Amino acid sequence: MNKAFAAGAIPLGVYILATGIWSTATWPLPGPYNILFSDSWPLLGVVLISLGLASWFSLLVRIVFYAYAGLSLPILVYGVAIAYYHLTQEPELAAAMFILIGLAGLISPALATKWGRPIAMAIIIMLAVAAVIAFFTGISASFAHIPRWAKWSPWYGKVVVG
Repeated sequence: MNKAFAAGAIPLGVYILATGIWSTATWPLPGPYNILFSDSWPLLGVVLISLGLASWFSLLVRIVFYAYAGLSLPILVYGVAIAYYHLTQEPELAAAMFILIGLAGLISPALATKWGRPIAMAIIIMLAVAAVIAFFTGISASFAHIPRWAKWSPWYGKVVVG
């Protein structure tokens, strides 16, 4: 960890947190999809801000890892819920993506132990696989969702005539 990382992580985290809160308020899909896709984004913002602050001020990073483990629980539960309720066209892949990200966060406190290097490699592999899944899921979702949103307008853009 170093201050140069913090200088980028903190503003990026603030941006992600702000857009995540905005997304939660305006997401056009039905409720469960709003929870799955919008709630995860502000959590990433919180993670980046806290990691940046811990790095900038040389705080105990171990404490931050325990906080990440707690923030990872909802992501893991979302993965299980996606599989259980078949919430996407590819529920197995979407569930695997969320579960891998949640597990990476849950095991992050082990990075501060003597097993830190192999744990770090395992986390990198889990996140790389999740990133590949996210990439292909995002591409296929674009073609499925864009035509459905042709007539959509956000709640704050609707004109109400009395």
